[in-house]
Amino acid sequence: MLDLNSRQKDLIKIMINEANYKAVNEYSNFLRVSPRTIYSDIKLINKCLQNFHMEIEKKPGLGIKLIGDAEKKMQVMEFLNNKVEDKNQYTIAERQLEIIRMLLVDEKIISYQKLADYFWVSKTSISNDMQLIQSMLNEKTVSIQSNKKGTKFIGSEIQKQYTLQRYTELLLKEKNVENEKSFLKYGPDILKKIYPVNIVEIVFEEVAHLEKTLNISLSYYYLKSLIITLIIFMFRLSKDNHIYSKKSFIFEEIKSLETYFVAQNTLESISSKLNINVNKGDIDYLNKQLLAYCIKPEVKNKDEAKKYEEIVTEAIKEMSQIMNVDLTQDKKLYDGLIFHLIPMIYRIRIGIRIENPLLSEIKEQYSVTLSATWYVISKLEKKLDITLTEDEVAFVMVHFQASIDRNAQVKKILIVCPTGIGSSELIANKIKRFLPAKDIIEVVPIRKIYENDINNVDLIISSVQLDISNKPIIYVSSLVSNEDLKNIYSIYADTFINDKKINLPSHKYEYKFKYINELIDEKFIFTNCDYTSKEECLDYMISCFEEEGLTYEGFKESILEREEIGSTSLDSAVAIPHALLATVKKSRLGIMTLKNYIKWGGKNINTIILISISEKDIKKVKNILSELYEIVESKERVENLFLHKNSKEIFEVLGGTELD
Repeated sequence: MLDLNSRQKDLIKIMINEANYKAVNEYSNFLRVSPRTIYSDIKLINKCLQNFHMEIEKKPGLGIKLIGDAEKKMQVMEFLNNKVEDKNQYTIAERQLEIIRMLLVDEKIISYQKLADYFWVSKTSISNDMQLIQSMLNEKTVSIQSNKKGTKFIGSEIQKQYTLQRYTELLLKEKNVENEKSFLKYGPDILKKIYPVNIVEIVFEEVAHLEKTLNISLSYYYLKSLIITLIIFMFRLSKDNHIYSKKSFIFEEIKSLETYFVAQNTLESISSKLNINVNKGDIDYLNKQLLAYCIKPEVKNKDEAKKYEEIVTEAIKEMSQIMNVDLTQDKKLYDGLIFHLIPMIYRIRIGIRIENPLLSEIKEQYSVTLSATWYVISKLEKKLDITLTEDEVAFVMVHFQASIDRNAQVKKILIVCPTGIGSSELIANKIKRFLPAKDIIEVVPIRKIYENDINNVDLIISSVQLDISNKPIIYVSSLVSNEDLKNIYSIYADTFINDKKINLPSHKYEYKFKYINELIDEKFIFTNCDYTSKEECLDYMISCFEEEGLTYEGFKESILEREEIGSTSLDSAVAIPHALLATVKKSRLGIMTLKNYIKWGGKNINTIILISISEKDIKKVKNILSELYEIVESKERVENLFLHKNSKEIFEVLGGTELD
């Protein structure tokens, strides 16, 4: 009955008082519409009258008549009168909110006349309502579109969900829900009139569970906003509407991984109860929402946490030594690792494998920190008798990298060119050699600069002109001359360290390695080998290390287990297998070049560098890794250093010194 207009209601009232069949023309003349319109009205009226077990009957030659006993007719008349009274009880504000609900929640296309009939007001009143609604909209919200078919809201999924958020807030305010007590008491019933009951109930339950699980207490503003966001998010997902957000810079993306599991568990729990399909993009979106609401998990079970206190403290101390940054006073790092560690150990022990959505980017942009993390937590594996996957190691690395960012003067540098790769990779390879290793240098296509917030970017290096005025930009040629390099370092020094002592690298690949040259021994450089598999290469290199007494028990097993976790092969045709610190007696590097490429973790490899570092050299790990990744970051550089060279030549080009 709610969908009947005023003419259709009038037709029912007239027919209730008519005992005989009457021609359709009589009703059409009285209501001043065509007979065709009356027939259309009858179809809709009959659907509504089913609830009262009545109908308008049509008989050829006689006309139409409302069929039903007197009691049923009285019920219909009473219902119509009540509905008219209800409509007149709408305040202007309530009517406007109801119009928004029709257009936004129900996604209807409605004409001003239909709205006027529905609310029993004039079209002028509806027009005034729409003008006020229009004034509430902006570039973040949906917009109004009107044509011959009617009026509707249009916009992206982000705009629709943002508008739903604002609408829901206005509705609660109109209902005098202005504090936590009234929200928890009356909010569910109010919201159930707008959104599906099961979604509202499950979201309220899940947020309460979230607070309890994470041992947090959200402020009223965050609590209300998070619940509304989740209700709207799940409501739209139930209609198969997803938000596809653009990826930000990697140094911004990895920050969100600290709460990734919270978002994943929350969304999986809600979606399974509602039988709604979700994807990785939905998890990513929800994770960013949790970050916006300052969701910071805290350890609830202090006794459980105490079991891992010594392990975590030791890991932080070792990472501080490796990265040469004091992280030991960072309570956020400690709490984050403890909170992450407990469910991680549980997952591994019961065989649950998880996927890190940024693993490939982390391996590319944070290779040194990732490898350092692997060294640090290798002791944890041994003590707890677990084996970490590459994905798990990358998640742990995120906590360390976030702490390094907080405690060291890490600069975030973007390298831009028209294609995003190509010439910008060339620039990156050259400037990485003499800028601080701790700095984050990311190669991005030009469009990404304009699509994302660059507030946290410290420096931009570009081979094309950019329309940016609020960040220091260094323009270079696509070939990066020595003059360009001098200019980069000069501006970097002026901006960040006020140190203009510049030591430019040569274009002739005259590398100087301060750390790995101490680990090079000509007897562990094997050139032009004829092996055809990864297993053959490793067996030979490992046996040479063992025969020289450089290893402890478990050396070979630790290398093979690391390969099982995730391949150590790189795009530059190099594999870098490495052993656990505890299995190494004396630090050495093994180098092997092959006559032909072999398959190694799905990549074609012709060079192997076996990393074997002992615990006494832990302070040098970061510097050793930094120099190694400088060597292996490009195929061109690897070929220049190793291709067509014998062991003596490789030893000399790496600056090897005679070892005891």
